[in-house]
Amino acid sequence: MSLSVAGLCGVITALASAQDWVEGGDLPWTGLSWVRTSWAGASRSCTALPGANKTGSRERRTADLAWSGSDAVMIRIPAQVHFRPGPSPKASVTGDADIVEHVRLRDGQLAWDTAEWGHAIDCLQPDDLVVQLSGPAVTAWTVSGSAALDLSDLHQDVVRITARGSGAVTASGDVRDVAVEAAGSGQVDLGRLVTQTATANLHGGGNLRLADAKQESLRLTLHGSGAVSAGGTAHEVSLDSSGSGRADLGRLVADRASATVRGSGDVDLAPRQDADISVSGSAVVRLHGTVARINSHVSGSGQVKQVP
Repeated sequence: MSLSVAGLCGVITALASAQDWVEGGDLPWTGLSWVRTSWAGASRSCTALPGANKTGSRERRTADLAWSGSDAVMIRIPAQVHFRPGPSPKASVTGDADIVEHVRLRDGQLAWDTAEWGHAIDCLQPDDLVVQLSGPAVTAWTVSGSAALDLSDLHQDVVRITARGSGAVTASGDVRDVAVEAAGSGQVDLGRLVTQTATANLHGGGNLRLADAKQESLRLTLHGSGAVSAGGTAHEVSLDSSGSGRADLGRLVADRASATVRGSGDVDLAPRQDADISVSGSAVVRLHGTVARINSHVSGSGQVKQVP
C-alpha cells in the first residue's frame, strides 16, 4: 500500500509541476498574451541541466557573443531576442550565469553549445534569456519553439520572417517587401511595420497583424484556424483560405480583391472596383462598402454578403 501511495503522490507532483510551466504570462515589451508549451515530456532532461533548475544558482550575468553579422539569423533557443540596426555587428546575452555560458551564435544560428543542452528547449521560459543584437540589415529571420523576436526601427528593402511553434515576433519601421511564413500557434505582430508589398502563408492556429497603411499588394494564404488582420489601403488583395480561419480585412480598402475560401472560414473584405469571390463549404465572406463589380460563386451553405 505504501508503494502505491508513493507512486500516486509522484504522479500528482509531476502533473502539478507541469501545470506551473503551462501557465503563461505577458511579454512586457509586446503586450501579447504568451502561450507556454508543456514541458512534461522533457522533465527528466530538464532536472538534469544546471541552471534549468529554478532552485539552483540565480546569479545573472551578461556575456558578449562572437558575431560578425549575417544576412540570416535562426533562433533555436527559448529567448527574448531584440534586434536594432547599427553600423557594426554586436551581440550579447543576459541570463542565469549557468545558462549563459552555453549560448552560442555561430553561422547565424543562435543555439546551445552542445546537443545535450538542445533538450532544454522546453525547460526555460523565454524571459530567462535576453539576447541583444545590433548590426547591418538582416534579411531573413527564423524563430523556432517558444522564442520571442523584436525587430526595431527596420529600414531596408526586404525582410523574410519564418516562425515555427508558439513564439512571438514583433517589428517596427519601414520595409519595401515583407514575407511571412508561420506554422503553429505563434503571434506575428507587424502593426508598426510599414510595407509596400506583403506576402504571408499561415498554417495552424497562429495570428498575424499587419499595419494600417497604404500598400501596393497583399497576398495571403491561410490554412487552419489562424487569423489575420490589416487596415489602410491597397491596390490589390488576394486570399486563399481553407479551414476555419479568420481574415479581418474589412478596414483595408482595396481597388481589387480576390478570395478563394474553403471550409468554415470567416472573411471581411473592402474592395471598391472588382471582387472575385469563390466560396465552398460553410464559409462567410462579407464585402464592405460599394463594389462596382462582383463576380461570386458559392458551393455549399456558404454566403457572400454585401454590408455597409
